[in-house]
Amino acid sequence: MSTASTRHTTAYLKGAAIIVVMIGHYSSYYAVDFYTDWFREYASEIVSIFFVLAGYGALHSFSNLEEQKGEAGLDITMILRYYGKKALRIYPLYWTALFTVAFILPEYGRLHELSLHTVATYLAYPGVKAPGVYWFIPALIQCYLLAPMFYILIRRLRLRHYLMAVAMMLAMAMVVTNSYHRLLEMVNGFGIPDPDALLYRPLFLANVILFALGMAIPLLVAGHQSKKGGYFTFAGALTLFLAMMLAVRDADTIFTRSHFFLFPLFIFSVFALCWSLLRIADPVLPLLRLVGPLGNRSYPIYLFHRQYFGLLAMAGAIGGNSLKSIALTILLLPLFFIACALMEDGFNRAGTRMTRRWLFPGKAPAALP
Repeated sequence: MSTASTRHTTAYLKGAAIIVVMIGHYSSYYAVDFYTDWFREYASEIVSIFFVLAGYGALHSFSNLEEQKGEAGLDITMILRYYGKKALRIYPLYWTALFTVAFILPEYGRLHELSLHTVATYLAYPGVKAPGVYWFIPALIQCYLLAPMFYILIRRLRLRHYLMAVAMMLAMAMVVTNSYHRLLEMVNGFGIPDPDALLYRPLFLANVILFALGMAIPLLVAGHQSKKGGYFTFAGALTLFLAMMLAVRDADTIFTRSHFFLFPLFIFSVFALCWSLLRIADPVLPLLRLVGPLGNRSYPIYLFHRQYFGLLAMAGAIGGNSLKSIALTILLLPLFFIACALMEDGFNRAGTRMTRRWLFPGKAPAALP
């Protein structure tokens, strides 16, 4: 698979995911009946795709660092460079979003209160659950902090044994989840002020498991691309994914605690969905010219879409359960996307200069991924 094709595919997956996130969050506030009947919890479930693709990108990042070094194996300098680039990519936009959202949405007001919890939120400390949609950033930081460990494991264990190790992690997560809150009480919080910070959906560190699986995808698809037959596999994976999104959406949907016991199958379905599409060489992607650019800007769109909805509501342009509000929101979306692109490009240019000066002195690295 060509690099361009891979980028189109990952952008397409992220674009589709961010569209679902925006629909879910808009409907939860301004189309409540639709949200309750048709879209409840889907936004937080579709975010699982971002965790998998973050792992996919992490393996490529470490491979590129090894190529720049000229030999296999990570050292502390490479790991620090990886962390530094991720920090420059994540924090400027994240801080801007946290600072501005409290002026627009009153429920985020405590972000302007000086406290240890606020500081931890701005740092995206892994033991803190940031308010509202921003819970995703500390959860992503958890993944990035563990990324070097997973890369070392995948290189030393090779693919088959690595996948077995991840399966064991999943089994352990199931066991830990059952006694998670009791364990936290025993260790007196262990520096975790928000117990839910280490849970993604009902499962302990499910986000990290998704990330670890994503790191295996480049090795799984290498040399195994298919042009036509892969579509049948993708159709099956998509069907399973949609079924699992419904099955784990609410507690006791099928049987007692079914959302918990079926969640490992949901994790597999997310992994299968991403893997099956990425293994298709130059796939035909409907509406790629629309969805792909949204995926390329999915990070700022995720951070600022609630502000966009909030500003429209403050201006009286949108209200609850109104087709006119939906039409106006869609009509003004291009302006929002342009603003997101300008912010991201501005911060990326500054980050690239800082990367060249501090992380890669004497070199001219590519723009931040």
